[in-house]
Amino acid sequence: MKNLLLLLIIGFAAYGGYSMWSNHRETISPAKVAEAKTEEPAPNLQKVPTPAPAPESPKVEPEKPKVQAELPMPVAPVKRLAPEGVFYAIQAFSISTEDGIRGIRAGTPVRLIKDGGATLRVTDGKQEFDAKREHLTNDLDVAAQASGQQASQQAAIAEWQQKQQALVAVNNQQKATDVAASAAIGQQVAESARAAAEQRTQRMAEIRAQISSEEAQKDKRFKPNQITFQKHLDIQNEKIRLLQLELGKLGVAGAAIQRR
Repeated sequence: MKNLLLLLIIGFAAYGGYSMWSNHRETISPAKVAEAKTEEPAPNLQKVPTPAPAPESPKVEPEKPKVQAELPMPVAPVKRLAPEGVFYAIQAFSISTEDGIRGIRAGTPVRLIKDGGATLRVTDGKQEFDAKREHLTNDLDVAAQASGQQASQQAAIAEWQQKQQALVAVNNQQKATDVAASAAIGQQVAESARAAAEQRTQRMAEIRAQISSEEAQKDKRFKPNQITFQKHLDIQNEKIRLLQLELGKLGVAGAAIQRR
């Protein structure tokens, strides 16, 4: 009986300890703690205004190193060469022939006969002659450029010659105009001199007639009751002197014109 009572006490004690342990575990579980926290009233705190954010300074990106583009390598132009043994004069030069001196123009094609190093024996199809190597080329572009330069020079020379001829023609025309003008002026002077000479001759004839008339009228014009005879003669002689003086001037002028 005592043993049964002891077992019952032990069983009740164990059941009570288990129940207390279970209640304590549920009280301290995280879910219960979180739920308890949510149920607690929030404290009445005054809202503080949030300060405006400070402006951000612009970001300076580091300068990237410049990468220099690789330039393509220059391609040397391909030369256009004449056929073997064919050359072209790159400047004008003269050669001696049996007929005298002959000129070779730039761009004239020649064919090689003999290579003498610095001097080449060539022919232009008309005559053989020696030419310096530096005066010839087998580069077609160089030959075309030399021929074009000579053509430009010849065109400039021809234009200059035309201008000179036009200038000479203008000068000759001006000279002819001046000669014609001088001839016209000379003719006008001659006609004026001839007219003046005719007028002078006519005047001289009139003066001579007046002198003869005054000589004849010495006695007829005398009036004794007014002036003396001597006074009358003095008056007539003065008139005659003045007429003779004018006649002398006209005669000197005529002699001067004749000498001119």
